Amino acid sequence: TISISTTPLALSNSNSQTFSFAASDNGGVIDHYECKIDSGSYAACSSPKSYSSLVEGDHTFSVKAFDTAGNVSNIDTKTWHIDLTAPTLTIAGSPNSINNQLTSTFTFSATDGGGGTVASYSCNLDSAGYSACASPKIDVLSSGAHTLLIKATDTAGNISSVQSFSWTIDTSLPTVSISSKPASLTNSTTASFSFTGSDTGGGSVASYECQIDSSGYSACTSPKSYTGLSASAHSFQVRAIDTATNTGTATSYSWTIDLTTPLASINSGPNSLTN
Repeated sequence: TISISTTPLALSNSNSQTFSFAASDNGGVIDHYECKIDSGSYAACSSPKSYSSLVEGDHTFSVKAFDTAGNVSNIDTKTWHIDLTAPTLTIAGSPNSINNQLTSTFTFSATDGGGGTVASYSCNLDSAGYSACASPKIDVLSSGAHTLLIKATDTAGNISSVQSFSWTIDTSLPTVSISSKPASLTNSTTASFSFTGSDTGGGSVASYECQIDSSGYSACTSPKSYTGLSASAHSFQVRAIDTATNTGTATSYSWTIDLTTPLASINSGPNSLTN
């Protein structure tokens, strides 16, 4: 009677395998063993029997014993699957590369083509180290730059390539500086404003919005000009919107257009006829 004492894992990512076996005979002595793998032929072998460079797929090891009287034992077999294919990981959902949301959500999945299944995922956020994670992964983070690394492991122990995603959370409001404007008191019915914006949160200024005299904000660019203005006090406001969609506080400038002609009068002078 023969039995295999070393049993391979039913699913393995190793292309080599070693089997240990032994036989007992009540009336005689074991003379030799014969082994084969898969559809190969039996050949003399001894325990342990090792195989290497095995291909991915299902395999079966068979062994039988012969005693000195020529009797042949039962055949003991062990079947297992070799999975050498790493799973493929895909990030399906992620934050915008720059945004103003402190909550970041990632969705991801993996497939395995080697005969196993995806067993687990590991994530590494901002170099804190890998730990088990699942999709969706939701984190509440601080403003600044962030990087998430994700990898998948299948039931055979194969590990996927690491998928990386970097993004910036920008909650800082952009600012605007007006560099050119009309005089605070003028007789011109036109006005032109030049302005520039800046953003310190990791993004950049994406656009501007302007309004005059509380008429309502609309998209604008520098320089912004107005014509046909009335003689009165006026106010101009401009604000910036950054790439993270933060809208800054408006910068204002007020001025007055005076079109009234001044009147002069003579209060004293000589008589019309004088010596």
